[in-house]
Order: sequence, then C-alpha cells, then structure tokens
Amino acid sequence: MRDETHFTVHLCTYDNGESICLEKIEGFGSVRFLSYVGERKPLNVSACGKAIAAFLPEHELQKLFAKGLVSLTDNSISSESAFREHLKQIREYGYSIDDEEGELGVRCVGTPIFRDNQQIFGAISISTLKGNLPMQKVAEYGDKLMGTAKILSGFLGSKT
Repeated sequence: MRDETHFTVHLCTYDNGESICLEKIEGFGSVRFLSYVGERKPLNVSACGKAIAAFLPEHELQKLFAKGLVSLTDNSISSESAFREHLKQIREYGYSIDDEEGELGVRCVGTPIFRDNQQIFGAISISTLKGNLPMQKVAEYGDKLMGTAKILSGFLGSKT
C-alpha cells in the first residue's frame, strides 16, 4: 500500500476500547507522523479506530460509549448518536475516513480486517496531509485499501 499510494500505512488491532498500532510504514516524502508501534488511540479519532468500531459487537460499543468519546479537534465525532450514524456509513461504504479528526491537516482512510470467525481483528489505513488526499479521491483509495484488507483477512482465515 505504501509503495502504491506513497502515504504512511498503519496496521492496527483492537484492545479494550482502543486501537493499538501493530505496524507503521512511513510514506515517501519529508513529512513524518508522530504515530508509533504500540501507540493506543481512542476509536473515534482515527481511520483504523473507526473501521474497527463499525464492526464491533454491541456490548463492546457500549463499553466505548460508557467511557466517553474524546474530542481532539473540532472535527472529532464525540456524541454517541453522531458516531453511531457515522459507523452505519462505514459499514455501507466498507471504509472509514478520518478528516482532521485526530490531527488538523491530516486525512486518513481505513478498512477493517476480519478473523476466520468473521469477527473484527483490526484495520489498515493510509495517512497523509489533507492536501495530498482530496475528498474526490477517497473512494478510489478506499477501494484499494479494501482489496488489501481482504488479502490480510484471508491470511487470518476469513472468507470475505
């Protein structure tokens, strides 16, 4: 994905209401993101986190809402009703968008990765400066990511 898009790629998994970065491959160019392997993030402020949240069982979502949704920028989705509506869109499109919700000036696209039992394992995302990823290109990159996520899910035994 990095070689194809030139953007930074993150591979994350789910743990106790947060996403954890398992792998990060820096994109080409001089811009570097402060994210790191082992970093934990709230689910509602990253593309990986939102792609994971969209496929969590209801009891896991309830834990998330009980802890409260964080707001890191003015674009962060921090109300339960708005976040639930956003999760419906992610399930419909197959990918998530972080449009300056975790950090101003940064846009990310993420897709879920599933285990053999069709449970969510984690997600893969691309991250770049907002100007490098116009909204008109998000669906194209979402499709590319879904193809990659399908391969990764296959490695975990998923048939979808």
